[in-house]
Amino acid sequence: MPAKVSKQASMVSIPIKKSAQLLNRIWAFVAGVLCTVQSILNGQLANDVGSSTVSAFWVFFIGFVVLMCLRQNSLRKLWLGIKLVPAWLAGTTGALFVTFMSILILPLGPGLTVSISTLGVMVGAVLVQQFGLFQSVRENISRYQIIGIITMLFGIIIIKML
Repeated sequence: MPAKVSKQASMVSIPIKKSAQLLNRIWAFVAGVLCTVQSILNGQLANDVGSSTVSAFWVFFIGFVVLMCLRQNSLRKLWLGIKLVPAWLAGTTGALFVTFMSILILPLGPGLTVSISTLGVMVGAVLVQQFGLFQSVRENISRYQIIGIITMLFGIIIIKML
């Protein structure tokens, strides 16, 4: 029997088969690996050009070119998106994330930077879920999520101390 994703606000209920759930989880893992690699390359680029913001600019510019080639996009869709508040919020937070990662990769190292960033992602995701922010499905934080966050924090502390 397929699992169901709950509805809230503009969220749509979509049945998901177990095989699709596994594939989605694999893609999420790959996205995490790509995030790490991208952050490292971003830090190297920032070092090479001498500016984290210039590095972030090139990452977003080249990303824009790649995305325009990958999907069936049009200028009409581009202009529609630029008028929407979520586009500006997502763009701003994305630019800040890329810039911060560019700044932090060299002094902290890739392992610690990505680990702390991942901890931040976990805490942020739990808060979004707990309070139903950004039209997401509201769910109470589970004890397993808290245990996972604490375990991640202890892991970072242990790795840093060794």
